[in-house]
Amino acid sequence: MSAFHSPLSAELLAYWHRQQHGAPLPTTEDFFDHVPPRLAPLLILFEHHDGALIVRYLGTQLVERWHEDLTGKNWLGFNRHLNAKNLLANFMTITQHPCGGCAQSSFITTTGRELNIETFSLPLAVRAGRPARIISGSFALETMGFAEEARGWMAPRALQWINLGFGVPAFAPKSPGEPNS
Repeated sequence: MSAFHSPLSAELLAYWHRQQHGAPLPTTEDFFDHVPPRLAPLLILFEHHDGALIVRYLGTQLVERWHEDLTGKNWLGFNRHLNAKNLLANFMTITQHPCGGCAQSSFITTTGRELNIETFSLPLAVRAGRPARIISGSFALETMGFAEEARGWMAPRALQWINLGFGVPAFAPKSPGEPNS
């Protein structure tokens, strides 16, 4: 991908690279030490535990968007419309390859309007024996109106891997919008 739809995705990638400090991946601690204030409210930190994606951090604007703080909860339990098998496969690819993952999708809002978003996920280094982690940004490409809420998620229109300096997998990301099997 040569250009992101959201300038915040490019800002997140540049910030992620600055936090590497000569290592292949930034640590969670390095990443969160200096998160730019305009990114922090739009970030989600996921941790993989036995087939669950536990939310370890959820930015305030995302809590407002979904009207629920999912910190400490299983993301897959909250998002039963997602294909958990495909989402977990993408998570593992991002952490094990490593590479980034980017998707464009949308929500239907309470006013019936389609709100386009770009989601961008990056791996983080973890200490030995700790669960794999990724940081994701969820960036709305349009502004929600007063008292408008996100509802009715729509499957991604575009999914792709992002080269972080290690190449990208030879296979495409799996759509989390495909029906669960």
